[in-house]
Amino acid sequence: FLVFVLDLLVKVIIIAFGVREQVEEQYRRQKILFSEESNEDKAYRIERCLDETDGVSTNLWELRELALSKGGLLNAKYRQKAWPKLVGLSLEDIPGLSSNGKEEGLEVSRSANNELQGQEVNKTDIGEASHKQNGGEEKKSEIDASLDMIRRDVGRSVVFRYKNNDSSRSGENDNNASSIASEKLARVLEETIRQPENSSTLFYYQGLHDIAGVILHNMAYQEFSTALIMKRISNSHLRDAMRENFGNITWLLSVVLPPLVDKIEPHVHYALQMSHVELANICLPWIITWFTHDFHDPEIAARLLDAFLSGHPLMPVYFAVALITHPILKQPLLQADCDDPASTFLLIKKMPLALTIASDEESAQNGFEPKVPLQEVLDDSIAIMKDFPPRSLLDLVDSQMYPRHELLQRVATISLFKAPASWSIASGGLRKTGNTAKKFMDHLGNDSMIVRARLASGVPMLISTSTASAMTSSPQWGSRKHIVPKRRKKASKLKKLIRSVLGNRKVKTS
Repeated sequence: FLVFVLDLLVKVIIIAFGVREQVEEQYRRQKILFSEESNEDKAYRIERCLDETDGVSTNLWELRELALSKGGLLNAKYRQKAWPKLVGLSLEDIPGLSSNGKEEGLEVSRSANNELQGQEVNKTDIGEASHKQNGGEEKKSEIDASLDMIRRDVGRSVVFRYKNNDSSRSGENDNNASSIASEKLARVLEETIRQPENSSTLFYYQGLHDIAGVILHNMAYQEFSTALIMKRISNSHLRDAMRENFGNITWLLSVVLPPLVDKIEPHVHYALQMSHVELANICLPWIITWFTHDFHDPEIAARLLDAFLSGHPLMPVYFAVALITHPILKQPLLQADCDDPASTFLLIKKMPLALTIASDEESAQNGFEPKVPLQEVLDDSIAIMKDFPPRSLLDLVDSQMYPRHELLQRVATISLFKAPASWSIASGGLRKTGNTAKKFMDHLGNDSMIVRARLASGVPMLISTSTASAMTSSPQWGSRKHIVPKRRKKASKLKKLIRSVLGNRKVKTS
């Protein structure tokens, strides 16, 4: 009998500890999903995800989840290794990139800037080298016309206005470093628009230099790897923007944005209609620059690129809708004078400046202007994509204004509506040699941890999960905390008395 009691006691203790571990694990998962983990914990998860020393490739779904959750990839050190992986590049694609994320011979650090002072910048760009390998023949004459515009724009890149925060450096050193950085950015952009002879032409546009500048800055001014990343997104996410004109994107925004905003927030849609403000004209600069031209904070710009590189090519469009319909940011718009379109236009244009990467408490203490955590808007955009995935956007369009067959014909020419690139939904997490299936399951972990990444992919099969529905409908998700739930009116005492006598039938009282 004593042995039986001891055995039972041991089993009870084991079960109790097991339940405790399950509760702790569930609590940890909730903290991660609702972006409540510390930066130290997240840094550990990023390092573990990027670690390939055991012969296992990076789990890309976990990396996307880390990039989309609060804080993103945290700093440039992690982005130098993560961004190439997010666009499908490997160490083999970047021969000069070492395992620690450094590109040998191309990085310009502060110490390197001192060595470069007084030296003439090499004018032979990496694009010219590939140009010579192709026999010296230009594919398109438009490339020559773009080079002069690139040289003029690189000096005006927003990233160079805020990247140097060290007040101890002299103005001369700053000017020299900015000049070198501008030359590097120009070479990256020239290489980006040069395509192989058998591919379609890419046209440079003003605003592309801001995206490239943020990437170059976070990649420690590594030209070759930055150019490879730019080539990837130029042929996928930015393909429509790099056509001969913005006709396709402008048409897409004018057709999709109004009904989508109407579904999310009808009051905002009505205010825009009454103000006669074209939402497509306001959002176009946001979309083609990925909002990088509107932010003067390098952390916010880099944080957005974490998300856009990890999501569907239409993610910037969803982000614009989430920004305009945010419960706090929409209030000045709803109170604006409808007879003054200019003021409404300016109110919307200034909305990105209200975003911050600070926490809710820090945002509440920031001056007189309302500050909104960027993660709230990002989570809102992911929730909107879940409710209205890319393939269902055309269903929102008024069929009387745009006949279905004409709509499909026009959409067929837009790259944003085509299937995402294979690298954008690749899994990774496989051992390069050995038992790949077992290691994949061990490395992938629980799918319930990867919610944002699957929703942001825009793939219907990945979006339709019970875990995703439960998370996005939670009061803790995005800006839902600012929405006051509607309270049901309490029944009068007379109604309660009648119902108690006649039952639960609906009764009208005078």
